[in-house]
Amino acid sequence: MSFDSLYLWMQKTKAILWFLVRILLAAGIIGWLVSKNFDRLSEAIHKINPMWLLAAVLLYGIHLLAGAWRWQILLKVQKIHLSFWEAFSLTMQATFFSLVIPGGAVGGDLAKAGFISSRTEKGKRLKGVFTILIDRVIGMIALFSLAGVVGIMSISFLRSLSGLMELVLYALLAGCFMGLVSAAILFFHRSLEKISLVSWALSHADRLSKGALHNLMEAMDDFRSKYKVLLFCLAISVVLVHLNLAVVVYLIGHGTGADSLTFPFSILVTSLGNTVGALPITPSGVGTRDYVVSHLLSAGGITEQSLLIPLIYTAIFLCFNLSGGIIFIFSRKKKKEDSSQRTEDK
Repeated sequence: MSFDSLYLWMQKTKAILWFLVRILLAAGIIGWLVSKNFDRLSEAIHKINPMWLLAAVLLYGIHLLAGAWRWQILLKVQKIHLSFWEAFSLTMQATFFSLVIPGGAVGGDLAKAGFISSRTEKGKRLKGVFTILIDRVIGMIALFSLAGVVGIMSISFLRSLSGLMELVLYALLAGCFMGLVSAAILFFHRSLEKISLVSWALSHADRLSKGALHNLMEAMDDFRSKYKVLLFCLAISVVLVHLNLAVVVYLIGHGTGADSLTFPFSILVTSLGNTVGALPITPSGVGTRDYVVSHLLSAGGITEQSLLIPLIYTAIFLCFNLSGGIIFIFSRKKKKEDSSQRTEDK
């Protein structure tokens, strides 16, 4: 075995092992939370109203449709025309792979890049991949902005927390701020690169990212003159994705009997929970998001349903992500049938 082959094998093994560790960590967190709150959880389950939960499931599906629509808009800017169904199908398949392959959301984006490359002309493939990067950045800007705003507005509540959770939430808010600053640097990097220190920092970061930062900055340059499209996509992210997910949590709360749960508090809980869920600690934030959301709900006086609400949210999330695998299987089957048909026609 050559040195290069050995190195690649070690890198793949490392990625797989880390992925397994993350799965065990997610399962461990969920198991610990359930065992710690088993009696309270059992009591809360008996109060579930399925109609509220059905509404939550439907709204969760809308946020995925909105994400596909946002990406389709970005593809049109690059003159890549995908039907809405194709954009939705590829988005769902990416969510499935973000759950089951090492790399989390990045792994899902890589799978999505492969899908879009196979469906676009050779000269447009790189631009198609760039739209995935821009789509990811827009989604993160929307999440960080919402989390930052509601976090600042709820600072008195956050100060009432203590111990590790207080530190975690302040770290999340600081991370949101740094994320927004990073996005601003990416968008205005041409002007900022005139500053020698910034130019050196970007060059060093690009080497560490193995060229990924350079590709992202080039993608930003392609969309610089399309700021109206970017703002529209940002509005889609804020309203139809992140605020919509807050409504999902609100509906789950009322469906489990947490009538004191308000919509503003749902926004705070959801945005901070999804922010920690975006960190590559566990697959798609399973476990870590549940931990943060559960503690926030308990601190807000919703004690009986504090664990059931995030667990139901995670169950809905997993069902939709896994359904992306079904779409992947059927799309591959259809592709093989079309290929066979073309061969027969010849």
